[in-house]
Amino acid sequence: MGPARRTRRTAWVLAAPIAAGIAAGAGAAEKPGYAACLALSAHDPGAAMAMARDLAASGNGTGARHCTAVALMASGKPGDAGRVLEALAQSDDPAARARAGDLWAQAGAAYSRAARYAEALMAYDRAVAINGMENDLLIDRAIARGSAGQYAAAADDLGRVLQTDPDRPDLLLLRAEAHRHTGAYDAALRDIEALLVIDPANPDAHLERGVVYQAMGAPEAARHAWQRAIDLAPASGAAAAALENLRRSDAATVTVTHGDGAADAPAPLPPPGPRTRTARPPWTIRTPGN
Repeated sequence: MGPARRTRRTAWVLAAPIAAGIAAGAGAAEKPGYAACLALSAHDPGAAMAMARDLAASGNGTGARHCTAVALMASGKPGDAGRVLEALAQSDDPAARARAGDLWAQAGAAYSRAARYAEALMAYDRAVAINGMENDLLIDRAIARGSAGQYAAAADDLGRVLQTDPDRPDLLLLRAEAHRHTGAYDAALRDIEALLVIDPANPDAHLERGVVYQAMGAPEAARHAWQRAIDLAPASGAAAAALENLRRSDAATVTVTHGDGAADAPAPLPPPGPRTRTARPPWTIRTPGN
């Protein structure tokens, strides 16, 4: 994919204003302990959770819960982190109430990481209701919507962002993939062409264009697009996926000629094997036939 310019709001990489707001609400005496707890969570989440208990005992319950959530994320327990963040977003603590929209967004990110998309979408909807149509928030919700199979809704969220920030190769590619999943192949191709105007050598765009062409019943155009992805970046994940797609496409078009000259119909596409792809949301399938 081309350069991604956004900074995602996630539950494991804290936005400074959120941390600052909670620390300020807890009082000046607790600020150093809270900041230290957050820093510790990155490399020793177990110790950070112990420090969070000390913070709670000292009266900084909000900071303690937030640090606990971050430590849970760092220790590979995003679902648990989501529950802590959801509860914190609904608490009566003034500092948490002031940051409720951001906390809901972090809960959505945690639930998404846990593949609990219904809860993620509930959290993102709460965040949007409080914070409004922020671009980063809409992008995160779009990814969760696509992960939940809500591809048209994902495309809608991405479209809102692209209205204000149109030169985004990463978002054009995501929306093209969402359109493909809904069968809106012409719309998908328009997004890919717009992407290639910005970034002509983007191998992921050529890979996706091949997948769309294959879905449209244009195998030669698909093969050309996949070969272009390989030529542009032969060592990339996009090239590996394109090569696999070419292999599967070849297998699908083999005919068997009998002695009487008759030929079998083309074989169906084989079931997909392990998919090689770049780091993408789970719904952005990069092989044809899905």
